[in-house]
Amino acid sequence: MLDADFMTFRARELLEEPVPESESSLVEFLQSCPQRILRNSISPKHTQVLPGQVIRAKLPAIGFFQFQIVPVVDLQYECPTGALVVKSISWDLFGLEAFGSLHDKFDLKLLGDFRAARKDTRTVLRGKAELVIKLRYSSPLKAIPRSVVESVGQNVTETILRNVKNRLGKKVAAEYSQWLTERAITSVDSGA
Repeated sequence: MLDADFMTFRARELLEEPVPESESSLVEFLQSCPQRILRNSISPKHTQVLPGQVIRAKLPAIGFFQFQIVPVVDLQYECPTGALVVKSISWDLFGLEAFGSLHDKFDLKLLGDFRAARKDTRTVLRGKAELVIKLRYSSPLKAIPRSVVESVGQNVTETILRNVKNRLGKKVAAEYSQWLTERAITSVDSGA
C-alpha cells in the first residue's frame, strides 16, 4: 500500500487509570482474564470469541461524510508477563458495500499494550494504543478536496481511538473491581 493515492491517518493514545488493590493482583487479572477484559470493554453482545486467542469486535458506527460505516475487527491477544497485548489481524467494513471490495482501498491496524504499574503509592493500569488507517483517495472521494478528506480522516481516526481509550479505561477498572469482589467471595466461601 505504498501508492501516492493513499492517505495515512495515525492516532496514538496513552492510558493511566487508577485501580484498587495491588500491582500483583492486576497482573494476575490481566493474564487470567483477557477474553473477559476485551469482551466487556467492547460489549459482550458485539463480540465473538474465535480460535487462536482472537476476539471479533463489531465497533460502533462511524460517520464519514454521508456514510455510516460499521467496522468489524479481529483482535488477537497475548499475555506476556504482566501485560495484555492486542493487535488487529483482520477487518471488514459494513455500510460501503456499494463500492465493492475495500481491501485494496482501505487498511486498518490497531495495536494496544496494557500493563500494571505503580504511580506514587497507587496501582494503575497503564496502556498505549495506536491506530493507523490507510485510505485510497479514489472515487467517490475524489469529488471532495483532498485536504478536506485528510482533515476529516485524521479527526475520525483520533476520535475513534480516544473513544476506545475512554471506554477501555473505565471498563477495565470496573471489570477488575468486579473480579476482586468475586475472588474475595470465592476465598470466603472456600474457607480461605
